[in-house]
Amino acid sequence: MDPGQALVGLAGVLGVFGSPVAIIYMWTHRPPAKKEFPGRAADSMLEAPGA
Repeated sequence: MDPGQALVGLAGVLGVFGSPVAIIYMWTHRPPAKKEFPGRAADSMLEAPGA
């Protein structure tokens, strides 16, 4: 077998099997979604005093 064909075949096999594995890994190890925003303490600092 030609080394170029072997390289293309190897890249194809890795792409076919590696892509779903990578996608599943990223899907299962993603950070949890936050439903609420954290406290808004910084906004009170931006407000003008007496306003």
